Amino acid sequence: MPCRSDYLEPTALEIEISHLVYLHDEIKGIPFTQEEWRRTPQTRRHVRYDQATADRLTRELCAVLSNTRKESGRKTGASRYSLEMQMWWRDHQALDAKRKAAEAAERKNRKVRAAALAKLTPAERSALGLAAIRK
Repeated sequence: MPCRSDYLEPTALEIEISHLVYLHDEIKGIPFTQEEWRRTPQTRRHVRYDQATADRLTRELCAVLSNTRKESGRKTGASRYSLEMQMWWRDHQALDAKRKAAEAAERKNRKVRAAALAKLTPAERSALGLAAIRK
């Protein structure tokens, strides 16, 4: 029986990287089409499918669209691109804001925890089972 590959479905990361690659193409002047997006970029170029690549592509798109917004003075610089790019940019900004808010809350919690631990004596920390935890 010959080998088969019908069980090899792309992962969510691979799909996202493929999408980011085509959005990059659009910024370079290659128009975005659904047909192009459905084709895998492996037929056109070698792309590493890892988190570092996804992060790099996202940072580059974010930088270009942020600069475009500042230059145009409009609410969103993505309006000159395809609807797909505009939706990606809208979703990216919302998720980025949510991530920044979570990081700020975590920093605040660490400060509050450190302040609370600083008020405790070594005996109180020991009684609470926090003796090994540093301020």
